Amino acid sequence: MKPRRLFRVFPWLENAKADEPGHPLHINAQQGSGRVDNPDHYLVLYASDVPVGAIGEAFGNMAIWSPGLLAGPPILPGSQRALATYEVGETEVLDLDDPHSLVERSLRPSRVVTRERAVTQHWAMSIHSDGRWGGVRWWSYHCPEWGSFGIWDRDRVEVSEVRPLVSEMGLVQEASLTLNRPWKGQ
Repeated sequence: MKPRRLFRVFPWLENAKADEPGHPLHINAQQGSGRVDNPDHYLVLYASDVPVGAIGEAFGNMAIWSPGLLAGPPILPGSQRALATYEVGETEVLDLDDPHSLVERSLRPSRVVTRERAVTQHWAMSIHSDGRWGGVRWWSYHCPEWGSFGIWDRDRVEVSEVRPLVSEMGLVQEASLTLNRPWKGQ
């Protein structure tokens, strides 16, 4: 499959350069705990196929949502959470939501979304090693209607838009309702 547009929530610094924290293309080299991470071999841009999915993935593990989620992390002073839109061009992505892809790899659906990272990172490394794929897609752990993506071939990824999450409160509230997470505060 060739997704055209993906979305991600990240801590944004408006004047950050592409290789600096706060830029929408910056990837932390300290990866290792994500579903498809293999930082000794590649770095991953995690994204969603819908804006509300990107928000849900970013905050889905939080029991209560509040305005504090929209601020950037203390380690990146002056940052704020933003929603980036990416154009991914002709990047070929293996779709693990397609049963044929699972059968070809002898991969069970439960192994795709397990929280056991050694398992998911193993199948991700196998897919990356094929050399055919620029990334992988699976269904979101939080809401299976959302497609989650890990893109390791980032050369074709371009940023088309960045919007502060404070300007996207409708999407934030939609994600909180979808995931049954209460919103506390203004």
